Amino acid sequence: MGKNHYIGVLTLEDVPESVIESWAEDHWIIKNKNFAPFYVVDGQQRLTTTIIFIQAITEVIGKDKKAICNLRLDHEIFYKIA
Repeated sequence: MGKNHYIGVLTLEDVPESVIESWAEDHWIIKNKNFAPFYVVDGQQRLTTTIIFIQAITEVIGKDKKAICNLRLDHEIFYKIA
């Protein structure tokens, strides 16, 4: 708990304003919500793997929330004892 793990660098590139203007369906979220779009130049596989991993975790938690809570409690108790 409280540890970091380096998973690599993401290389991003700004999306030109002319391209953003052509994104009719996404234009509203960029302008109205102040989001900044970027092209992912390097790191696509790391992002995809991370998203799949997070999705798998949410599916497991959704299936058995009580068991997950118990695991967390066991984990916290273990680290307090150690």
